[in-house]
Amino acid sequence: MPEWLAIVLAILGGGLLTGAGAFLRSVGQNRVERAKQQTDDRTLLFKDTREWLAYQDAQIASLITRNEQLEARLTAQAEKQASHSATHTAEIAELQRQDREKTAQLTALTEQNTRQAAQIASLTDERQQYIERLKVSETKAGFLERENNELRSENARIRALLPVRVEISE
Repeated sequence: MPEWLAIVLAILGGGLLTGAGAFLRSVGQNRVERAKQQTDDRTLLFKDTREWLAYQDAQIASLITRNEQLEARLTAQAEKQASHSATHTAEIAELQRQDREKTAQLTALTEQNTRQAAQIASLTDERQQYIERLKVSETKAGFLERENNELRSENARIRALLPVRVEISE
């Protein structure tokens, strides 16, 4: 009830002194009610704040748990990646070693092919020289055979012109 109304009723209702007492009592009651309302409001605010803080604590705990799970997964993945990395590093080293071996083999085979190609070229030249010598020898043999045949023919012709000789045996 408003204070001015309480004053008017107190004056009309029973005198000044009684009205003043009622006024003072109503003012005191109003203060008590305001203080109680403030206390109730504060209590409700503290209760809401505690509930909100409890909710936030639960959220934080949930997030911490989730973060720990994610960190555990990340650690496991990092270990797995490190393991794969070590395996791949070993595989790469082995492949590089094999590559070096194959390169050395290829170089050796290339050098061998070069030497064999030089040998083939040398043998081809030598063969060509033998073929030319053979042709010259065949030509000489043919010429000598013809000369020999001509000499035999001339020798037979000369023998035919010579008188026959008798041989005496002793």
